[in-house]
Amino acid sequence: PVRPMPLRVKVMYNGDCEKHPPKFDMQWKRIDANASDENSPHSVTTLIPHLPPVEQRRDALQNSLAEGWGTWLHPNILSIVKLPEGIVVTPQICKLSTGACITAAIPDGRFRKYDVSTRVDLHAWDRSYAQYFVGPGGTKDDVTTYVNANISVEMGAKGMNNQELSLLLTPVSCDGGVDCSDYQVRLEGRYAWFRAGVADAALNGKSIVFASAGLGTVNISTCTTNSAATRSDGKNAILLPFGNAGDAVGAASVVDMTIGQIRLQLDNAKAKEVERLHDTFGTSNAEVAKAIQAAVMWTYVYNPVENGPFLPVSRGWGKNLNNANSDDWIYIIFEWDNFFASVLAGLGNKDISYSNLFQVVKSKTSAGFMPNYFFGGVSTQDRTEPPVGAKVVLELYNKFKDKWMVEVVFDDILDWHEWFLRRRILWPAGLVALGSWNEQRSYAGQGDDDSNSMYAARLESGLDNSPMYDGNFFDNTTSHLMQMYDVGMSSLFVQEAYALADLADTIGRPEGRVLRSRGKIMADKIRRLLWDEPISMYVNKFANGTFYRRISPTSFYAMMANAPSDSQAANMINTWLLNSSRFCVAAGGDFRNNRDDCYWGLPSISYDDPAYLKPGVWNYWRGFVWGPMAMLTYWSLQNYGHVQEVRQGRTALCKQMKALMTSQWSEHRHVCENYNPHKTADTSNGDCSGTPFYHWGALTGLIGLVDEMGDTKSTDSSHINSAFSIL
Repeated sequence: PVRPMPLRVKVMYNGDCEKHPPKFDMQWKRIDANASDENSPHSVTTLIPHLPPVEQRRDALQNSLAEGWGTWLHPNILSIVKLPEGIVVTPQICKLSTGACITAAIPDGRFRKYDVSTRVDLHAWDRSYAQYFVGPGGTKDDVTTYVNANISVEMGAKGMNNQELSLLLTPVSCDGGVDCSDYQVRLEGRYAWFRAGVADAALNGKSIVFASAGLGTVNISTCTTNSAATRSDGKNAILLPFGNAGDAVGAASVVDMTIGQIRLQLDNAKAKEVERLHDTFGTSNAEVAKAIQAAVMWTYVYNPVENGPFLPVSRGWGKNLNNANSDDWIYIIFEWDNFFASVLAGLGNKDISYSNLFQVVKSKTSAGFMPNYFFGGVSTQDRTEPPVGAKVVLELYNKFKDKWMVEVVFDDILDWHEWFLRRRILWPAGLVALGSWNEQRSYAGQGDDDSNSMYAARLESGLDNSPMYDGNFFDNTTSHLMQMYDVGMSSLFVQEAYALADLADTIGRPEGRVLRSRGKIMADKIRRLLWDEPISMYVNKFANGTFYRRISPTSFYAMMANAPSDSQAANMINTWLLNSSRFCVAAGGDFRNNRDDCYWGLPSISYDDPAYLKPGVWNYWRGFVWGPMAMLTYWSLQNYGHVQEVRQGRTALCKQMKALMTSQWSEHRHVCENYNPHKTADTSNGDCSGTPFYHWGALTGLIGLVDEMGDTKSTDSSHINSAFSIL
């Protein structure tokens, strides 16, 4: 059927528009084997000069979010940005005697990008309050770079569209003591993304005045505790000296606010947010909810290239636009990572969840799939990642009941699902296999790129170096697929079919019957072909009929497809999940009898696999514990709530996963890309085994929070359960 395709064109002002007005010409061509290589002009008579109503609603939502003060810039949380003007205020922490400064910071700290220690804390959904601690920074033995200070940074936005900013920087310690007189804040003003305006700090030495083209002026006034003189530093910065530890300096968009007034406003906002967390989640779960919220909000950014704010995986992961001579443009969107971010945001803020969801879905390639990653119009054209989009959308719909949101994304996710039928089915069994093939490059006659390889197909799994894919069994000539039926990907395909069917029914679309039939057919194939009776588990199988017994949590995903019988499901739990020599979940969720080197449970490969955390190897998906695996295993076990063994395993898993996340959050204020399964994380210095601040690590806490606060004794065996509709 013919359906409208929304088309948005953004024109960025570059200073030359008056002399050379931009022109827009749209051409198109078919992307298939029989198409011409030539582009054809697209007649303007086929264009409608307005967006469909649901897309207009999407724009209204995303535009409303992109307002006011926030840590919008991907590469630096020290920079506080006001939208839509693009005003940037950056408090830099400087040591007077050496001139060394901390000019940028991210929650990933020393691990990823900057040599600066950063510990984040509470961040309210509405940006009314946020706090983090920054420093030391630089190299300890290099006096020209080392800033040996620990500074608390608190900020809050309030008023209509968060137009009013309050900022407070309080030294906790300096050079190991309380004398901070050798330190100051250099408050710098500028504009992001080449937006037009002037930042002037030379008027009185106490304020930075921003004159934004066509958007009026904003005055950022400063104050200190010790009445020390402030002064301008060049055209666009103010110097604010510290005194002793505890003597704060501040800035605000309300003129002549004092330190006391700023502190009172921020203290009140903090107390209100803490009270809300305790009222909503209870005292025992408030800290877990705070960590999940922090995982979302400290990765919440804006970039003009995208249609609205979104949630990149981490501040330390990103790519810059081609030829952009500013780090302001850095960002990246990963498919399943970002879908899961919408699940996390759905815990407390619908609009943020939706805005992120829209940007992931709308990254769909012309071939019809969500790419492995995407930034600034550049995306992987050969591969996708695990399909979880329809399931995530259904979770959000079950909680918020917004049909319009479903209508915005339904066709794109349906296209993706049907792309799997065209490009990722391995015969003769007709199950899903991983692959890599750049259709567009091949049809354009440019030859293949570095895709069409075993390595690229492994990346499609999202489990990059998993032992499940050790070896070379990729067909790079005909099917462009691994010659192995994948139980995890096949089960995810079924889950998506069922979720899409429910979504189709919700918005009155006719595809539900076909989608349920499709899911049932695939589930039946999983049931008949991938059950390995001698080891009581669903297992990947080579096309020649041989099982490949490298068992990861993806084997449990067969339950999300409703493939196992009840007795098979019980055996899977007892033989594998609740086995201290395999997936290391204690029956009571209390770690009893768990060995120290498989303590926290659910490693990304079974403990008894020879590849498990092998010394001297990049282990990554070879034994570390991952939030997305915990979430998908949880969804799988939900379908068998009527089986006592599965229900027990689900509860135990959730307890251990929540404890794992809490251990790193409490100790380091980290939310890990992946977690060390060792009791003391001794092989990763007691810290995360991966990037130390990566939002999907909070999924380990989310399933624990939801399972504890929800109906953990549920016997619902339907194919879809909402993971957080009870919150």
